[in-house]
Amino acid sequence: MSRFEFKIKLLISGLLSLTALLIAVLIFFNPVYSPEIKGEYPVETYSSVQTEEKAAASDNSSVNSNIAITPDPAPDKREFKAATVKKKEKALYFIIDDAGYSLEKLKPFLDFPGNLTIAVLPGLEYSRQSAELALEKGKKVILHQPMEAVNGNNTGPFAIKTGMDEKTITAVLEKNISSLPGITGVNNHMGSAVTSDERMMDIILRYLQKKSLVFIDSLTTSESVSKNSGAKIGFAIAQRDIFLDNVDTREGIMESLNTGRLEAENKGYAIMIGHVWSSELADTMMQIYPNLIEEGFTLKDASEFLLGEE
Repeated sequence: MSRFEFKIKLLISGLLSLTALLIAVLIFFNPVYSPEIKGEYPVETYSSVQTEEKAAASDNSSVNSNIAITPDPAPDKREFKAATVKKKEKALYFIIDDAGYSLEKLKPFLDFPGNLTIAVLPGLEYSRQSAELALEKGKKVILHQPMEAVNGNNTGPFAIKTGMDEKTITAVLEKNISSLPGITGVNNHMGSAVTSDERMMDIILRYLQKKSLVFIDSLTTSESVSKNSGAKIGFAIAQRDIFLDNVDTREGIMESLNTGRLEAENKGYAIMIGHVWSSELADTMMQIYPNLIEEGFTLKDASEFLLGEE
């Protein structure tokens, strides 16, 4: 090989080495583009996002896989919209007892714009008409079943009394329920002696379960065994939380309503019982209704305790 040919080969080899070096430099400073999304939020910050947001973010990342997301410059101060958080339900069940004595006293409650349950006493002059009017106004109707009280107070007609046998108890219930249209459930009028009697409550709840009617215990005694009797047959009953008009003044009713609102916020619902004879209850409920809706309360009727399930 001549000296000239050697120099040519040496020059070509140098050029090849220099080219390889330039390629390596370019690759190092310009990496191949990856479609992976950059800038995800740190785990400790992102964990506060609701499940629905996580699912949406996952869906979006698969569609927009070539879009780089710029991280929040201050992720620890991000604010998430309250609307994305599923709020706990706050249900209020208003039951108005003692319908059947007077249509005049009942009618103000029928004008109430929210869901309401009217509990009608059987065997009175206006019992059937009260139930019919309530149904016409879109209200739900339950039987306000008279039951014996420990103090011996007069319960009114067609009452269930301790000492009755099963056949008599079911006959009374059958008669009273069939006397009123649209009955979806039963609550007790008085009844401290009956609701504290396990044998009596076993019979009553078995009958109501068979008829697919709910039972709301007015809880006129702390000795009530209704929940235990229901549990034995797999029949979950509801129990009154608040009497609205024990103090029948606007101030007293407002205090009771506020107690019920707190109860609903704590456990998700509150069952509140008032009476048609109250001089202040209908007006007070009408006035507070817009506030209840604005505060996120849902008004339900007793029939929504479907088959005795709370």
